[in-house]
Amino acid sequence: MQRDAMHLYDGKDPSEWIQKGNGERKDGRSVAQATDQGDQAPRSNPGHQNANGAQANPRNPVHHNPSSTDSNTVFRCLKCIGEVGTRTKLTKHLNKSKHYSAVCVECGEQYKYFGPRQPHCHEATTSHRGFFGTFHEKVDYEVDHAMMLSRDQYRCHCLTTFLCVPHIAIHLRDDHNNKHVPNHAKCLTCEEEGTLYEMADHWLKKKNENRKALDPKGKKSRKSKKDKGRMNPSAFSAHEVPRECEIVVEGFCDSQFLVPFPQRPPRRSEGSDYVILYQCPVCLFLFDQWIDMQRHIEKTKHVNGLPQPLLERRRERGCPSVNQYLRDNLEVLADLKNPKVWELIYKYRRNNVSRDLDEHVYGFQCPVSGCLAPFLTYGEFRNHMREGRCLTMGADSTPPGQPHRPSWEEDPCAYRVTFTINQLVDVFGFIKCGECNLPFRPGEERHHKQKHHHTETIKFEKERFPRN
Repeated sequence: MQRDAMHLYDGKDPSEWIQKGNGERKDGRSVAQATDQGDQAPRSNPGHQNANGAQANPRNPVHHNPSSTDSNTVFRCLKCIGEVGTRTKLTKHLNKSKHYSAVCVECGEQYKYFGPRQPHCHEATTSHRGFFGTFHEKVDYEVDHAMMLSRDQYRCHCLTTFLCVPHIAIHLRDDHNNKHVPNHAKCLTCEEEGTLYEMADHWLKKKNENRKALDPKGKKSRKSKKDKGRMNPSAFSAHEVPRECEIVVEGFCDSQFLVPFPQRPPRRSEGSDYVILYQCPVCLFLFDQWIDMQRHIEKTKHVNGLPQPLLERRRERGCPSVNQYLRDNLEVLADLKNPKVWELIYKYRRNNVSRDLDEHVYGFQCPVSGCLAPFLTYGEFRNHMREGRCLTMGADSTPPGQPHRPSWEEDPCAYRVTFTINQLVDVFGFIKCGECNLPFRPGEERHHKQKHHHTETIKFEKERFPRN
């Protein structure tokens, strides 16, 4: 039997949700190999609160019911999926619950979509780079927002995320000592070029200039001396994101680090109950206990650890255990009413014999019958579809009054599939790396090493919190 790659809504990083249960893609083609999972029921983590105050625990799981909210509700918390009717209520909820989904990787500062606690403002004053989680602009919280991030973000294999290409390139070169990443970049917007550090400073300078306080009509606002230099959170409308410099690093494949779209769970009139589980970002198995998630990571190396230089900077600033942030990043909300959730639960038992997880690779596939090209990352798939050679117009439908979006952009999950490594090698002509056994396209060995080599093994520290 074959089936889709399954995706769950991620409470911290909303990028994955279970889509279907009939074993076929939305275009009708079966592509994924089934695996055997355990059958034990999931347990939830206590203490997770949604916008309506519901606790996620076995007796009272997070309960989402759109029919109980105001008919004008247009905003949705991307962590607890609770809905509110105004942007002011959303901001109050996020401030009270701390459900903002990005924190500085070096000092633990929680990022917001307005004011001096935006990532670029924090980085400009502290020289810190990178964060855990996903940063959301205001527009990302709208219920009818497309299933994709408003701002491109790039995530390293150690789960550290960055807002610009020079920053992740510096991180890979300096923190991971990956010299396969070039040290030269060029701004296509300003036609300037220089080292990674020079262009990182250029990007940050231009970004802050673009964020200067403007009123909605585009006129400069008057500021008192007290407010001089502060960012105006209302400078841009909900649908406007200031233009940024487009910087490229020649010879560096930044698209393979692109953070996938933030997909939200469906809104159901009858409501849905959710529990908090842990999900492996590579094989998508679910675990109801953190200790089992740890064992899985240690066995498969599906999640990599932070590099030593970054760990030392964190310790200098007294940051909490890395384990806690890792737990937060791997948490997902699982729908108890969806039978496919139970199929993904993996339990460690003496008699539990599983297949080799490394034989499966999750990726995307072009839907055009004359192409069907496979891609191992969302960014590479997006670049391919944006080239315009493979049109999906027949499958596209745009609601009246809405801007046109191709189907692959509106719902990229419909094109996510599971391959086996042998399938990629034998059918699609990929090459199997002799060091890490992962596949890559001919001629892209350097890009492969930029992403998958020079990784660190996670060393789980002694727990400072009770295990669930």
